[in-house]
Amino acid sequence: MQKIIAGDYKGKAKPKSQIGIMFLMLAAVASGIMIGMLYVTLLFKGIDYSNYSEEGLRDNESEIFTKYGSSDIASLSGVNAFIIAEHKVAAKNIVTMDAAGNINAMGVKQNIYTKKYRNNNSYFVENISKGQVILGVDTNIAERNYYDASSDLVKIYKGTNIQQTSATFNNLNEQMSLSQWKEKNGTTPLNFQPYIVSSKTIESATNPRACTLDDGKRGYYIKMSLNASSAFLYVKQIKNLSGLGDFPNFNYINIEIYLNSDGTFNKIVCSEKYTVKKMGMNVGTTSQITYHFSYEAKEIPTI
Repeated sequence: MQKIIAGDYKGKAKPKSQIGIMFLMLAAVASGIMIGMLYVTLLFKGIDYSNYSEEGLRDNESEIFTKYGSSDIASLSGVNAFIIAEHKVAAKNIVTMDAAGNINAMGVKQNIYTKKYRNNNSYFVENISKGQVILGVDTNIAERNYYDASSDLVKIYKGTNIQQTSATFNNLNEQMSLSQWKEKNGTTPLNFQPYIVSSKTIESATNPRACTLDDGKRGYYIKMSLNASSAFLYVKQIKNLSGLGDFPNFNYINIEIYLNSDGTFNKIVCSEKYTVKKMGMNVGTTSQITYHFSYEAKEIPTI
């Protein structure tokens, strides 16, 4: 996979002031987009999201599943195969998702690590963003969210002693209802992938084709490019938490989807390139995150 270094500083030394500003930008981006699962800024410049609704952007999932759910995957469109995969994953009582990737700005990297588990009515989300401390700017962020569907309550813990894939979680920082959590973050612990994918939110999509998965088993591969409206669920968290001076201006959002033979998600690879404005600077940024799915139970960590 090609490594992308964004910005105009390739091969040049960066003054400390520019590095400090860049890390301030990374800290804002990471803090604004980590809560909920993703670490990419899915908001396009010039889009008025008040004109959209989640219901209006989604296709009729139940109708599509009823009509095509038992069809051969290779005969489906890429969009319908994705929607059916979402439906099948949502119906499972056991789902585990582990994701890792990075954000690159001006040649400096912020590493991202996420866990998301469902064990029947219990949901667990852990997000860790690990970078460096330069000029006093700490870009390291860690958070755990526990949701019990029987109580409709999300408990939020902030992490300390943050490492690449771990942190220390001790004290409860906040708790809120699921609807409040969604109002704040744009998504919920029940969502295992970040996008609204429908016939209304794609630029292009291939049909599923047979492939060999990482474990050697037979599966299917789909490639998509998404348009601005796919970001609808993330608008609130970006505007309220990121602290960016302007909306990112995207060059692309591409996703590659690997399906198991039963049509469920096996892996999703997300790749974006965009420009953010922070402290008067336009900073070229790329991100790449890979989501791995399993349907075997993992024990939810305790505090």
